[in-house]
Amino acid sequence: MNEPELNELQRDAITELLNIGVGRAAAALSEMVDQEVGLTVPHLDFVPRSELTSSLGDEFGDRITVLRQRFDGPFWGDALLIFPEARSMDIVREVMQGTVALDSMGELEQEALTEIGNVILNACIGGLANSFGVETECALPDFIQSDLRKVFLPPADGIEPLVLVLRMVFTIEERDIKGYLAFVLDGNALKAFLDHVEEFLKG
Repeated sequence: MNEPELNELQRDAITELLNIGVGRAAAALSEMVDQEVGLTVPHLDFVPRSELTSSLGDEFGDRITVLRQRFDGPFWGDALLIFPEARSMDIVREVMQGTVALDSMGELEQEALTEIGNVILNACIGGLANSFGVETECALPDFIQSDLRKVFLPPADGIEPLVLVLRMVFTIEERDIKGYLAFVLDGNALKAFLDHVEEFLKG
């Protein structure tokens, strides 16, 4: 599937709408952990899923932590929050204020990171839905810690979906932890999403 040809207005609108959602997520997380949390989304791209897998491997290595949330409605797909495995523990340590001594995820740490993912992903999806004047339903996020090629398996039908990828910087206690926010959209879902963007721009 080819990358959609977005004009500057469409690209700016998507970035701004997602930045609003990310800003709300940061405010909610700041209140939850009682310390300043910053989330920024400086850039977005549409890429084939195989290209995302390759880029993640180059930057993060083979092991990643993913919070994956299915959403359905007038536009639909999977939302993913992706961090390198080692840095996901850094997030948990900062959020739990240094009480985590282990180097691997126990049940409590998984729950903490899943809740962080739930806040961020729901804020982004909900923000888009509110801006478009539609309703979406979101499942609870799945926690996945695995080899990235097991997370992004080749599609069974051979038709590769596009992924809306946003590089995200998670800042807490003056530490920057880089990750990705990604939305996996098949052909029909992508068209529906871009139709809503166009309607939003028309006002």
